[in-house]
Amino acid sequence: MPAFELSRSAALNELIRAARACSENSQDKTLARELAARLKFMAIFVDQLRAQYRSSKELRPSTSLIKELDPLIRQELERLKTALKRIDRWLDDRQADHLVRGCREAQEAADSMLGAFDRLRQEEESFPTYSESPLVNELASVALGVARGQIPDEPLRIRLDAFYSHWKQAMGDAREWVKSPAENEQVLALIPEITRGMEKMKRGLKEMSRYFSDKNREHLKKGCEMVLETASHLLGLRKKVLEAAAPRLVCPRCSESNAPGSKVCRQCQARLPELAMGPASTFEVEAGLPGQARFAYIVRLEEAVEAFLDDRLAAAELRPTVEWFAANVRQGRRALDNLKPPASFPSEELRQGAEASRKSMEASSRLFLEGVELLERFFVESHRSHLEQGVERIRAGAALMAEAQERMRLMGFGGPR
Repeated sequence: MPAFELSRSAALNELIRAARACSENSQDKTLARELAARLKFMAIFVDQLRAQYRSSKELRPSTSLIKELDPLIRQELERLKTALKRIDRWLDDRQADHLVRGCREAQEAADSMLGAFDRLRQEEESFPTYSESPLVNELASVALGVARGQIPDEPLRIRLDAFYSHWKQAMGDAREWVKSPAENEQVLALIPEITRGMEKMKRGLKEMSRYFSDKNREHLKKGCEMVLETASHLLGLRKKVLEAAAPRLVCPRCSESNAPGSKVCRQCQARLPELAMGPASTFEVEAGLPGQARFAYIVRLEEAVEAFLDDRLAAAELRPTVEWFAANVRQGRRALDNLKPPASFPSEELRQGAEASRKSMEASSRLFLEGVELLERFFVESHRSHLEQGVERIRAGAALMAEAQERMRLMGFGGPR
C-alpha cells in the first residue's frame, strides 16, 4: 500500500496531505503548525462523530445488522483516535514512521467505518417513510420503535418535548398570521381549517405523552396515527395556501399558465413578467424550473405597493401590509442575530462557504431593513418615491438571500426556513 494513501473521508484527507508535506520537509515550521491544526480539528471531529453515532443509534431499531456492526464501529473509532495520537508523536521526535503508520492506520479505520455506515444507510433506506415532513417522520419512527420494544423510552421523551416546543412556536406564528390582513378570500377560507389541524396535532401529541404515565403502548399507536394524519392534512393545506397566495403567471404571448416564480413560459419559452425573489418565510413557493424559488410574502407586499401607486388602494389600506411585512423582516433579523455558527466544520471549504453565506444573509437583511424603513417613511412624509425605493431595496436583498440559500443548499446545509 503506498504511503499516505488518501481516504474516503474528506476531513481526514486534509490531515493526510499535511502529513505528506511534513514528511517531505520535516524542518518546515509552517508545515508543522498546519499539521498540528489539522490534528486538533480531526480529534474534535472524531469526538463529534462518536457522539452523533451514539445519538443516532438510540433512534435506530435494534436490527441484526446494527448488532453486527456496532462493535466494529466502536473499535474503528478507537483505532482512528489511536492513529491520530501516533501522528501527533511526530511533532515531538520527527520520526517519519509515525506519520506513515499513523496515516495508514487512520485511513484503514476511517474507510472500514464508512463502509459500515454505508451498510447501515442501505438498510435504513428500506425502513418505511411515514410522513413527507422530516420532523414528523422522525417522531413517528421513534414512537413506533418504542411501541415495538426496539428503541428505549428516553429518546422518545426528548423528541416529544422538542416537537411540542416546535408546535407551540408554529401555533404562535399561525395566530400572528390570523391577525394580519389575509392575502385573499381563498386564503381567508383556509385559516380555520389550519387552526383545527393544529389543535388536532396537539391532541395527538398529548395522547402519545400518556404512554409515560401507564406504559400502555396503545397510546403511542393512537397518538401517532393522529399526528401523521394531521401532518398530511396540514401539508395539503399548505400547498393550497401557496397556490392561493401567489397566483400562477399567465404568459403574455401564448396565455399558458406557469408556476409562480417562473422566468420563461414552459410552453413557448417567452420571458415572463419578472417578480423579485423574496425573503425566507413560512410560505415558500417552489418554481417550475430548478433553482427558481419565490416567496409569497414579498409578492404580497409588491402587489399592495403597486396597487397603491396605480391608485387602486388607499394609503390606509396599504399600511397594514407594510406593518405586517416590517414585523416579519425584523423578526427574521433577530433570528439571524441569534443564529450561532457550529464550533467546527468538517473541512475548510465548508467553513468558508458557511461564512460567505452568512455574509450574504447579513447583507440581505440590511437591505430588507433599509427597504422597510423607506416604506415606513412614506406614511410620515408622503413621498411616493420612498415606496419605489423601498421595494427596490427589498428586491436587492431578496436576490442576495436567494444566493445565500442556494450556496447553502449546494453545500448540503439546506436553506434557512
